[in-house]
Parts: sequence; C-alpha cells; structure tokens
Amino acid sequence: MGRGGVVEAMTETILTGAGSDTPRTIERTPGRDPLIGSYQERCQSFAWDEAREWLDGMPDGCLNIAHEAVDRHASTGLADQVALRFLDRTLPTREPTYAELRELNDAFAIALRTLGVGPGEKICTLLDRSPALYIAALGALKNGSAYCPLLPAFGPEPVRERLELGSVRVLVTDAEAYEPKIATNRDRLTALELVLIVGDTSLATDPSTPAGGTASLKSNTSPSSTPPPPPCGC
Repeated sequence: MGRGGVVEAMTETILTGAGSDTPRTIERTPGRDPLIGSYQERCQSFAWDEAREWLDGMPDGCLNIAHEAVDRHASTGLADQVALRFLDRTLPTREPTYAELRELNDAFAIALRTLGVGPGEKICTLLDRSPALYIAALGALKNGSAYCPLLPAFGPEPVRERLELGSVRVLVTDAEAYEPKIATNRDRLTALELVLIVGDTSLATDPSTPAGGTASLKSNTSPSSTPPPPPCGC
C-alpha cells in the first residue's frame, strides 16, 4: 500500500462508541510513509545491515529502544507528529505526539528512579493495551530496566507464578487487575516490593494493602526534573 492508501485508510477509520450513534474519526494523518513499506516486499528484501542504518544510536554508540522509538523523533521535525493512536469504542481517541510521549516516558523513568528502581531491575506490566502500557514499557526501557509484559488475560495463578519465578520487584497495573489478580496473592509474592497503580488513588491509601508497597501513578504526570540518560543496550 502506497502513502496515499495508508493515509486514506487511517483517516477513514471510524469507531462508534458503545450505546452511541456518534462516529469518531482519526483527526491527524501520518507525517511520513511507514518505515516498513510493503510487508511482502520487505520480507523478501530485509537485511540486518540495512536495518542497522535506520537506527540513530546513542553518542557512545550504544542503543536504547526508547530513544530509537520516540526521543530521536521528538528532537526533529517530527516532534508534533502523532506517535501513538489509541482507539477505543467507549473512551475518547488519544493521539500523543512524539514530544508529548517523550515527556510522559521521561516522567515514568523519573518516577522509577525516585522509587529507587535502577537499571537492570525487572519491571512487569499487567495492563490492557492502552497508552499507559506503552508509557510504562518505554519509560522502563529508558530507565535501563528489564521490561516484562504480562498478558491481562492471565488469571491470578499464572500471574503469581510468573512474578514469583522471575523474582519481580516492580509491577505496573490498574485497579481492575490488582484486586482479583494481585491482592489475593500479595503475601506470597515476597520479592514484589512495589505495585504501581495506573490512574488510581484509592489503593494508595487502602488499609488492606501493604504499607509502602502500593503507589498511585497518574499516567498524565509531567516530569519535574531531567530524566536519566538512557543506558546502553536497552
């Protein structure tokens, strides 16, 4: 599909909210052609040497996924272009730009450092596909952490087993997943020290949660300080 076809397909996407007859459309169009181009042609022509040339790299020659996916674009003419589109049948469409997404990723990386989470530590998410999921993933990678997603379809026992086997110290989730899948097994997860609840404040003061072990994390937080430089190899 050429550029015209991609733009047309994206601008004509329409979602109707549940119980509503009002259609919603994507308001902003892509700023450039998709990097991959034709998937079928790319499968035939792909080469790792060529792919390496697409990457910007850090000043010391290392790579960081958060920098490659977001920061380098936020520092160029693409800063005001849409970086992520979130379409939902019941929630408003969200379209953060590269500049906005970098700010959100920075905020999460700063939050992790403030909580004492350093490079190399495991961070899991238990979230539905949403802006918060990508912000947590990119912020964790920017922090140099080892990012491990858990599928929201997992039940309490599969979640507990993975957190326990991985000796995971930090989990990012929401209130809907925390109560049925984490709270019931919290005492058994001895390595789990921090549970960050996205966009919720009630659990932070809930007396039934372990003191100091659960914190609220607003997904629209802005960074109040300079984030740490992205470590190598993340």
